Amino acid sequence: MLLEEFDYEIIKLSGQRKKHADALSRYPVMVMSDTLTLMLKNAQSDDEGIVTLKGLLGSGNSQDFFERNEILYKFVNGREFIVAPSGMQTEIIKIIHEKGHFSVAKT
Repeated sequence: MLLEEFDYEIIKLSGQRKKHADALSRYPVMVMSDTLTLMLKNAQSDDEGIVTLKGLLGSGNSQDFFERNEILYKFVNGREFIVAPSGMQTEIIKIIHEKGHFSVAKT
C-alpha cells in the first residue's frame, strides 16, 4: 500500500503542542538480558514464598499473580511487576535505579 493512495495533510506542530510524544519517547522500559532473566528464574525457583505462590496459580486462588516464561509477575493498578526473590531484591533495585538515570546524551 502506498501513501499516495491516501488524501492526507501534514501539519507541523510546535514543540509545546506535542508534549505527549516526548513523554512517550521517554517512557522508561527496562529490557532484561538473557543472563538476568536466567538469574531471575533460578532465584525465583529457590525462593520458598515464590514457589508457594506459583503453586497457588493453578488453583485459581490468585488473580493478582501470573506466570510468563517461568517468571512470576504481579498486577498492581493494571501494571505488571516482577515478583522479586528475596535473594535478588538489592540487585534488582540497583539495576532499576541505574536505568532511571539519563546518560550523557539525553534524548
